[in-house]
Amino acid sequence: KELVSADTLKILTDAEDLYNNSYTIMGLPADNTTTTIDGEEWDGGLVYTGKVVTVTPDGGYEITNFVVAVAALENTVDLSTLTGDCTLENDAIVGGTLAGNYKISIAAGATVTFNGVRIQGANSPDYLWAGITCEGDATIILADGTDNTVNGFDQNYPGIYVPTESTLTIQGTGSLMASSNGFGCGIGGGYAINSGSIVIEGGTTTAYGGEFTAGIGSGGEASCGDITIASTVTKVTVMRGDNADSIGASSAGTCGTVTIGGGVGTVNEKPHTYTGTDGASGGGETSED
Repeated sequence: KELVSADTLKILTDAEDLYNNSYTIMGLPADNTTTTIDGEEWDGGLVYTGKVVTVTPDGGYEITNFVVAVAALENTVDLSTLTGDCTLENDAIVGGTLAGNYKISIAAGATVTFNGVRIQGANSPDYLWAGITCEGDATIILADGTDNTVNGFDQNYPGIYVPTESTLTIQGTGSLMASSNGFGCGIGGGYAINSGSIVIEGGTTTAYGGEFTAGIGSGGEASCGDITIASTVTKVTVMRGDNADSIGASSAGTCGTVTIGGGVGTVNEKPHTYTGTDGASGGGETSED
């Protein structure tokens, strides 16, 4: 009959705390089998079982069985714990400061949530990739109240790369700042690197283009698809390099159709800010700061 001291007994009900800290209760590991909890089937979650031991005044003890079930958070990615390249799968929730010079990709067709992302890429020919590389169509949701920063790696690559024949959609209510280390767009393509289409539907986005490069759009001597900024965004602010559009084409580059709040046409102002209308139809306000 082994008694367990109170400081070794941890009963946790907070799912994120339990998952992130990998606690073990009473020395029993998690069991991912199907279990019945309070009459309902629980499949694929983290299930902990154990006993609470209470010493009684007469020197005896009482044993109470317990079961704690927590939904598995398999798609939570903490960038600060990575030890190599990582591909974010559908429904991933990603946050933290990237721990090394690793390539972070978003799987084709995936929707991921940015929850306080910090990527500061090193400018080196050893790292020929963007801060975030979309492998196909992708959706990024900016979690409410979060600030997210993505800076590219090698100078010819963008902060966030969108491949040709694909579309990146940005949604949510948080904020995103994207930039390159030299000759890439904040969001879109890089120098002589063609890119796809970009749709921004929500949140606050700030994008900085590199030298001779658009903030959002094509890289120099490269092409990009269509760019759409909806009136549902909070605000989009874009800074371009010389001889480039703020939103559209870079020097010696081409771009598809640019639509901002219902209006069509590339934007050359430096910087350029578009303020949405909080979901109302029609265009918002455009300004040159």
